[in-house]
Order: sequence, then structure tokens, then C-alpha cells
Amino acid sequence: MVGQNQVEVLQGNTWEYDDAIAQGAQRLIGLVVLAFDDVTLSCDSAYVYENNNFTAFHNIHINQGDSIHVYGDQIDYTYLTESAILRDNVLFKDKDMTLKTDYLNYDLNTCIGSYSSGGNITSTENNNTLTSSSGSYASDIEMFYFRENVILSNPDYIVKSDTLHYNNTSEISYFFGPTTILGEDSEIYCENGWYNTQSEICQFSKNASITSETTLLKGDSIYYDGSNKYGEAFKNVMISDSVDKFIITGEYGFHDQLNDSSFVVGRAVYTQDFEKDSLFLHADTLLAVNDSIGQNIIRAFNRVTFYKTDIQGKADSLVWLNNDSIIQMFHEPIVWSESNQVAADTISIKMKGGNVHQLLAKKNAFISSDKGAGKFDQIKGRELVGHFKKNELYKLDMLGNGQAVYYPIQEKNGLSSISSVNKIDCSDIVIFMKDSYIERIKFLTKPKGAMMPITQAVISDEKLKNFKWHIEKRPKDQHSIFPED
Repeated sequence: MVGQNQVEVLQGNTWEYDDAIAQGAQRLIGLVVLAFDDVTLSCDSAYVYENNNFTAFHNIHINQGDSIHVYGDQIDYTYLTESAILRDNVLFKDKDMTLKTDYLNYDLNTCIGSYSSGGNITSTENNNTLTSSSGSYASDIEMFYFRENVILSNPDYIVKSDTLHYNNTSEISYFFGPTTILGEDSEIYCENGWYNTQSEICQFSKNASITSETTLLKGDSIYYDGSNKYGEAFKNVMISDSVDKFIITGEYGFHDQLNDSSFVVGRAVYTQDFEKDSLFLHADTLLAVNDSIGQNIIRAFNRVTFYKTDIQGKADSLVWLNNDSIIQMFHEPIVWSESNQVAADTISIKMKGGNVHQLLAKKNAFISSDKGAGKFDQIKGRELVGHFKKNELYKLDMLGNGQAVYYPIQEKNGLSSISSVNKIDCSDIVIFMKDSYIERIKFLTKPKGAMMPITQAVISDEKLKNFKWHIEKRPKDQHSIFPED
């Protein structure tokens, strides 16, 4: 109950009653000890008033309960509210915690101390130091509340925040406002969240991000285990790598800092920037890892689609060996380049300087080109090697079991027309391209076939077995790489 017990003078070497010095007060000098409720106070001198208010000076020591000790050079105590204002060289100690400030407002009833002129708090148990412009401490729940220029320091990390709440028992910090956590090899930013300084487990929201030496992880919210060095991000996720220069976005992301690996799901997109172009890759699941020799590997699973201005593709799964600039596609892969479509059991794309350098299609290789008016050049065989120059396909090597259907273009009076179709079987075929169309073909091993007028050709003459034109599956731009759209 507030104001229940009167202030009792237990000791004082000299007692004076002099209204000229302090009206309505007794002046105590030398080894002064006062008591009220569960509090004892010692000082060098004090004025104790008839209403039980008092002012004390020098070597002030307040002892409350078993653990609270407060020190200062001056105190003004108000009996009715059981509140005290301490000034100059103030120390507030509770168990292993020490608060230093020059001005402290202390409520002896609630055991809450607050300051507004700067404070410094240290904890010997957890080796934390905290400073702020203003703050308060509730000793009964061991809870701190800090505002403005808040800095929590530990040998392993530094926390900077606008508003921070800290529980000295659980060692959990709560953030409200712009906050940065600087660790040995990471930097965390958020505007809301909590951090267990003992376990280094934390959760952040509002512009949350974690930056390590080479990687940036962002999301609407982030869960992070600092001791095991991994983070989980939820909604509007982005993982970027400054070394391999890629970005992965999605709805859920996981980054393992120790193993330098990441995966993202939920409209996941991998973006690789080149000097004059970018590649956009979508899959249900994207995984980025660095192997034991430092090779960066991108793995894509389920409904894989990618777009680059000079080449597009789809497959069930894909592996990108970033250091070697090789893309490997599996399970019904299809690649488009200009007017050409390539299909096979597996397809590999070799990049050079950010441009397509070579394409290798193995087993059941099939390339087709749209000539317009429902006509398609088609070449199939066991294995196809496509050669690129300046982002254009200029030569094809079909190796083994080659078959071809193609439409020679005739030029007459400045007009182009198709009047015939060639159908040829040949083990090995070399195709020379110009402007994405067949310019000429070399049949290397015992070619068999015929040329016939278009007017006499039937469907079987114009279509090779298993020919399919998948124009509806070809992504038109970076925004059309999602199959569900």
C-alpha cells in the first residue's frame, strides 16, 4: 500500500531543527540511516520533513529487499507516491545487473527505475552491455524498456535499435523500430522481432534481411539460428549471391550459411545476370549449393521453365554448373532458339561469356523450324550438336540415324517461295543455318531420299515420326515462365 509506513530515522550523528535552514524539517548529518517499508537508506546527510518526504545527499545507498541496491549523490523522496529521484553518479544494482545514469526516477512501490538522460547497463552473468538515451527497468520481472540510440553489446554481437525490450532472465530482446544486429560474420536488419541472446535463435519481420559474407536473405519474416548459421524466410523471399551473381526469389526460402546452400519454393525464380542479358529460371523447387571444390550448382525440380532473349527451354529437371557455364536438362526437355525447337531425352547447353556457345541433344534428338504456312523443317537422329555464333545457331551436326524433312526456299524476282519438300535418310548430317533457317545440308553417309513437289506431297512425306510443335509451351518473356499462368 502506498504511503503505508512512515519514514523512520534509525541513525544520525547530529540532528537539527532549524526553520532557517529547512522549514518543517529535521536535518541529519553523519552516518544517517532511514527506514520505510522494506527499504533502508544510508547517506552523509538528509532533510526529513514532517510529511515524510526527504532529501538526502552524498554516499547514498538504498537497499530494498534481498537484491536491489541503489546509489547516488542526491535523492528526493516523495512519501505519498513512494517515488524517488536520484541524481549524479547513480547506480542501480539488481543481482548481476548494474544500471549507470546521472538521473533516475525510481518507484519504490513497483521497483521500476527509469531514466531519460542516457544510461548504461551491464550484466556480469551474460556479459551484455546496453546503452540508450532513455529507458526503464522493472526489477520484479527483470524487464528493460529502452528507446533512442539503443546499443546492446556482447563479445559475439552488437544490437542497434530504436526501441528495444530486454528480459534479463530469459535473455530475450524484443525489437520495435529499425534494428541492426552485427555478428562476427553476419548482419541482420528488421523493424520488428525478437532475439534470444543466449541461444542466438531469433525471428524478425518488417523489411527483415540477413547479410553474410556473400549472401543476402530477405523475406516478410525470417527465422534465424545464429549458432547453427541457418535462416528461413517466409513470403516475398529473396536470396542473392554476390560472388556467383545470382538471385533466387519465391515464397519460402532456406539458407545454410555453414554449407553455403539455399533452396526456395513457391513461384521460385532464379535470375542470373550477364553483361547484356539475364536468364530467368522457374521451377517448383530451386536449390543452390557449392560443392567441395567450390563449384556453384543450381538444381531445379518439377515444371522447369527458363527464358533468355536468345534461348528458352522447359524440362522436368535441370542442373546448372555455374562455374563451367553448363546447363543440363532432363526428362522431356525442349529448347527454343529463334525459329528452332530442339527436343531429346537430355539436352546440355554450354554458355560462354553469357551467350549460348553450344547445344548437345542426346538420344532421340529432334530439331524443327517453322517455315510458315504450316511447314516445318525437321531433322532427327541419335545425337545433335548445335553450334552458336553471336547468339545465332549457324551449324548443326546430327550424328547417327539421321532423317530429314526440309523445304528449300526458291528466290525468284525478289520473292521467296516453297515449291518442294525433301525427305532424306542419312546416318550423319551437317546442317548450315542462316537467319535461323536451313541454308544448306550435307549428307555424309549413304543418303537415301527424294525431292517432290509440294503439290504431290502427302502428310507422311512432310512429317517425321514423333514430330510435335510445342509453341504453346514456349515462354515469351520473363513473366511467362510460370506454367500455371
